[in-house]
Amino acid sequence: MLARSVPITTAPPATRPWMLAALSLGVVLVQLDVSVVNVATHAIHADLHSSVAALQWVIDGYTLTLATLLLTAGALCDLLGARRIYIAGMVLFGVASIGCALAPDMGELVAARVGQGIGAAMLFPASLTLLNHNVAPERRVQAVSLWAAGGSTAMALGPIVGGVLVDTLGWRAVFAINVPVVAVSIVLTSMTVRESAIARRRVDLPGQILIALCVAALVAAVIRMGDTGGSSTVALFATAILALFGFIAAERISSDPMVPLGLFRSHRLTISVAVGFLINIGVYGLLFVFALYFQNIRHYSAESAGLAFLPLMTGIVAANLIAARVIRRFGPARVLQMSTAAATAAALTLALALDLGYPTLAVALAVLGFALGSLVPAITSETLAGVDPSRSGLASGLLNSARQCGSALGVALFGTLAADDLTGGLRASLWITAALGAAMILLGALMQVRDRRA
Repeated sequence: MLARSVPITTAPPATRPWMLAALSLGVVLVQLDVSVVNVATHAIHADLHSSVAALQWVIDGYTLTLATLLLTAGALCDLLGARRIYIAGMVLFGVASIGCALAPDMGELVAARVGQGIGAAMLFPASLTLLNHNVAPERRVQAVSLWAAGGSTAMALGPIVGGVLVDTLGWRAVFAINVPVVAVSIVLTSMTVRESAIARRRVDLPGQILIALCVAALVAAVIRMGDTGGSSTVALFATAILALFGFIAAERISSDPMVPLGLFRSHRLTISVAVGFLINIGVYGLLFVFALYFQNIRHYSAESAGLAFLPLMTGIVAANLIAARVIRRFGPARVLQMSTAAATAAALTLALALDLGYPTLAVALAVLGFALGSLVPAITSETLAGVDPSRSGLASGLLNSARQCGSALGVALFGTLAADDLTGGLRASLWITAALGAAMILLGALMQVRDRRA
C-alpha cells in the first residue's frame, strides 16, 4: 500500500486531553450500546408487543452488523482517512439512535439498530487508528489503556445506566441519551483530531458480502429454530455453509483479501480467535437471558435488574486493572487456563444455584466476571504475539470480529432456548457456557504446548 500526502503528526500538548476524550467517546458508545439495551428488553416487549425472537434481533441487529463490517471499516479508514470515517460513523450512529428512540414498531427499531451497528463498526477501528496517529509513541500505551478503560467502564455501567433510564424516562431514553454524546464527540474531533495517513487499498466487496451473509444466515437459522423451524431453518443453515465456503474461495483468489487466510497458519492467533468467539457466545447470551430472567421470573424492576449485574461487571473491571501484571507473571496461556477453569466453575454454580437467593448468584457472577475480565487481555496478547507487527491491526480486527460474531450467536442460541421456558432455558444456557469453558481449557492447554515448542 502506498501512503500519500497526509503527514503523520501528533496532537499539540494543549489538545491531547480533549483529543483523547473525543476518541474515547467513540468506544464508549460502541460498548455502551452492546450492554445497555439488555435491561430495556422487558419494557420494549411490553410496549411494542414483541416476541422473544424479535427482541433477539434488537440485540443481534446491532452486534451482527458490527461484527461483519469491522474489517471493511478498517480498510475504509486506510482508503479515505480515519477522521472522515470517524465523524461519518458518529453522524450515522446519532441519526440511527434517534430512529431507535422514535421507532413505532419492532421492524423500524431493528432497522435503526442495524444503522447503529454500521456506525459502531466505523467508530471502533477509526478511533484506534486516530489514537495511533495523533499520540506520540512514548505516550501511546497509556493513551490506548485509557481508551480501552473507557470502553470497559461503559460496558460495565451499561446495565445500570439502562435500568435507571428505563425506570425513570422509559426505554426510548436508552437510545436518546446517545445523541448529545455524539454531538460532543463530533465537535471535539473536528477541533482536536488530525487526519490519519491515507493509503491506496481496495475494499474486498465479495468477501464482505459473503461473510455478512454467512453470519446473518447462521444467526437467523438459530433464532428461527425456536420460532417455526422446518425447511426454512434448514435453508438458512445451508445458506450459511455455502456462504462460508464461498468466502474462503473468494479470499484465496483476492489480490487484497479482507482476511488473508495465511494468518491462520499462526496457531496462537487461531486459538485466540476461537477462544474469543466462544467467550462472547457465553457472555452476551447470558446477559440477554439473565436480563429477562431477573425481570420476568424474579420480578425485579429495570433498575434493580441492572444493579443485579453489578457483581459481574465489577469483576470484569477489577480483572482488567490487574490483568497486565498477571499475564506478565504467568504468561497468557496459563492465565487462559486458570480463567476458563474459574468461569466454568462459576457457570456450573449458577446452573445449580439458580433457584437460591441472590447473594449466592452474586458471588458466582463476580467470579464469572473476574474470569472473563482476565481472559480478554490474555487472548489479545496471544493474538498480537502470533503475527508480524505489521499485521497487528488486521489481527486485532479479526479477533474483535470473531468476538462480535460470538455475541450475536450467543444471543440467538440462548434466547431461543429460553423462548418457551425462561428458567429452564437459562439453566441450559449455563450448562452450555460451562461446556464452552471446558473447550477453552483444552484450547489453553494446546496453546501452552505450542508455546513450549516455540
